[in-house]
Amino acid sequence: MHEELTKLFETRINAFNEQAFFNTLFKCRGVVYGGFLRDLVAHAQPKDIDVVISVLYASEFDAEMAGMGFTASFNEENNTTLWSMNGHLPVESYIVEDSPDDTFIGPESAPDYDVNILRYDGKSFRNWMNGSNDVAAVVDHIKQRIAIEFHEDEVRPERRAKIIFKGYAIIQQ
Repeated sequence: MHEELTKLFETRINAFNEQAFFNTLFKCRGVVYGGFLRDLVAHAQPKDIDVVISVLYASEFDAEMAGMGFTASFNEENNTTLWSMNGHLPVESYIVEDSPDDTFIGPESAPDYDVNILRYDGKSFRNWMNGSNDVAAVVDHIKQRIAIEFHEDEVRPERRAKIIFKGYAIIQQ
């Protein structure tokens, strides 16, 4: 499963011309998670790339992104930085206090749907809720267009509409 996902990831990022970005992300020990990976598995067009960076590597990541020509804008509402550059997918980066050497890093917010819980650090795919490398059920759900809803996002109800628009049948847990 992991070899298949890694090959798919590498093929698709080449098609999106995002190799330099991902080299930087993984060099800075960051991880990509959520909808970008879901959309890659589903062979859909991702709208953006969500990443998590340890505070220990944040300055290096920021400098590398700026050096590649990305511009940054800080979103105070969700405490993230949005990186943009013409011809590239927008990147939303979230900084965590954890060290990748001491812990499993991933987003701190609770996931809304199982199809959004994949994470990839350049070496392995994992479930960012529990750190497990058993992602087969999640990948199957993505391929079958089934999304298990963990909780309804009352703050962002449009999330449910987006999942349905992408063709997923929602099953409440």
